[in-house]
Amino acid sequence: MLGDVMMKDSAVSRKSFSRRAIALLLAALLCFWCVPAAAFAAGEGESGDNPPSAGSSISDNTADPESSGDPTNPADPANPANPDNTANPPDEQADEQSGGQAGGQAGTQTDTQADAQADAPADGAIAPTVEGSLPDGADDLANDPLLGREPAVIEPGLYKIIAGVGQWKVLDVRNGATSNGTSVQIYSSNNTLAQFFDIQPAETEGYYTLRALNSGKNLDLDAGGMDPGTRVQIWNPANTPNQEWAFYDNGLGGYTVISRTNHLALDVRGANPSNGTQVQTYTPNGTDAQNFTLKPVETLIGEGIYSISPRYTSKVLDVNGASGSAGANVQLWGWNDTLAQRFLVKPTDTPNEFTVEAVCSGLLLTQTGRNVDQQPATGASNQIWHVQPAVSGGFAFINKESGLALDISGASQSDGANAQVYEPNGTAAQAYDLTKIAPVGNGTYVIKSVACGRVFDVAGGSEANGANVRAWESNDTGAQKWVFRAQDDNGTTYSILNAASNKALDVTGANGTAGVNIQQWEAGSGNVAQLWKVVYVGGGDFQIYSILGAGNLAAAIVGDGSQNGANIALCAPGESSDMTYRLQPTTYIPPIPASWLAMNDRVANIASSTNYLLAVDETNCIVGVYQGSRGAWTRLATWPCSPGAWGTPTVKGIFRIQSRGYSFGTSSYTCYYWTQFYGNYLFHSVLYYPGSSSVKDGRLGMRLSHGCVRLAIENAQWINSNIPTGTTVVSY
Repeated sequence: MLGDVMMKDSAVSRKSFSRRAIALLLAALLCFWCVPAAAFAAGEGESGDNPPSAGSSISDNTADPESSGDPTNPADPANPANPDNTANPPDEQADEQSGGQAGGQAGTQTDTQADAQADAPADGAIAPTVEGSLPDGADDLANDPLLGREPAVIEPGLYKIIAGVGQWKVLDVRNGATSNGTSVQIYSSNNTLAQFFDIQPAETEGYYTLRALNSGKNLDLDAGGMDPGTRVQIWNPANTPNQEWAFYDNGLGGYTVISRTNHLALDVRGANPSNGTQVQTYTPNGTDAQNFTLKPVETLIGEGIYSISPRYTSKVLDVNGASGSAGANVQLWGWNDTLAQRFLVKPTDTPNEFTVEAVCSGLLLTQTGRNVDQQPATGASNQIWHVQPAVSGGFAFINKESGLALDISGASQSDGANAQVYEPNGTAAQAYDLTKIAPVGNGTYVIKSVACGRVFDVAGGSEANGANVRAWESNDTGAQKWVFRAQDDNGTTYSILNAASNKALDVTGANGTAGVNIQQWEAGSGNVAQLWKVVYVGGGDFQIYSILGAGNLAAAIVGDGSQNGANIALCAPGESSDMTYRLQPTTYIPPIPASWLAMNDRVANIASSTNYLLAVDETNCIVGVYQGSRGAWTRLATWPCSPGAWGTPTVKGIFRIQSRGYSFGTSSYTCYYWTQFYGNYLFHSVLYYPGSSSVKDGRLGMRLSHGCVRLAIENAQWINSNIPTGTTVVSY
């Protein structure tokens, strides 16, 4: 019986096995019928071994909600086509139902057909991978399941990489920084080195490296991250997959750029077109956030005025002594914002060949033997420099005649280190940063006519509003010295103040028409009658334009410029032959007032028991602070004060510093930092409301007190803290 049971059970088992085998066979056939051919072509293995790819048809047919601008995700806030999360128009619905691919036909295909099409690469798009993983054997381009086509061949060279989002937004190294790990972002095109990338073939066939010109460092995947959202940065060049990128024509007029490390696409985070948006890698989705076009950089440097600095130091190229003479040497020097450190870089007719003109002289940087100096323009090839990307970032200047590189001797950082030419060697001594700067630095200048040799001059040295500005022979007075102050970082406009009067160069009546007179007037912030454009016209020369009207009227000498007193007025170009000037750097030391000189004479032979002496001039309401000794006093400071009123004068004579304290006062005022020099006569602060920091009477420069000497609180405190007891006080 047991045998019967066993035989019966065995028969049942065979019957059950046969049924299970048939079921499994049918299931296998069904799987074979449903699994897309693309999955087998990609070598995914048997059905069920891998999760569905991001482009496969899944239960809700939606994509990763964090994908940048993915049009298949109706809830994606970065999707510009559907900002309100409302129902998509019919063509977008078709895209959703076909897995986000162009040309999907909603309602005209079976679910199986839709699933199959969703898994297959669309025309012009790149099929996505499983997030966070790579398929088996995906270690080179030949078996990469992302790619249904051959990668594009990119002509090696220098490019701007334009993002598919925003208007002229390009890949940019954040803040132009050069440190390892600096993020790559998108930013408005500005033609700086931080936006130029040298694209060259990588070690792995079909891939490229992207070297940022500002640093010489490569586009790099942060920590080799495998997950969508991995940040893109710059890093020292290295032969690693993190720095290798393949380009694929995406059918959108540009390229999808794929990382060799994680096989994800270069992507603008959130499809956000704002300046500063981080660039990352993300699951390929065929959107504009992953569409990049390459624009060759035909001219490395735009014409303009630059400072030129070797990359190993903050010092800059400089013409020795700001000389205007031929043969003056070019050297290294600390930045001082002078014309000697400004150079007009100007393209020739040959791409990336330039002349470099010293603004202080109008002469060209020239190779003379192995030296670099300045010489008049001759058109010779030893004055032409081929500019090319330097190995370590920045630019190399190669002399056209010799093929030698502009170089700082010994890579020295010392002021005066010589500029020379040397065999190109890729060192930092041959790599330069160029910074575009204002045509004129803040400073004091004489404005000298090129045509007549006369200079801008305030008539009679007047300090009055409305005093005329005229042409006069140079006499080195303050009436002929002018302080230029840039009103913005780019030097777009300047105010120009007379050094002696501190009044501004001003267009009479703010009338921006030809022939209007130029005068001086009290300086006012933002006063358009006092704003000027300073334009470098080459050869070391400048023109000065008012911003009034169309901005095309320049300050010009009218009448007979050969005579002292010729007037200066606004003129259109061509109306005067005398509107071009040399700006000659100078200094202005205000003359010492007579009252100060008299005080110096009074104290010269008076002794003090300390190395300080104080003097009070009651008539001119000033206090002088001296240091030294009898017969050798040096004035440290001169301060306005308020000594005793005419009815309650300050005591006169020679006295000594005695006691001191913090404050005193009454119910109506408080004075701070008092220092006694005779009886109840004190140095102290101006009057404050009782016990407060609010000034009650801050007047100085007039006789007001009951006999004490009032000072600004900081000056009263300085005497209280620094002048020793026993110091001589001279009051007169």
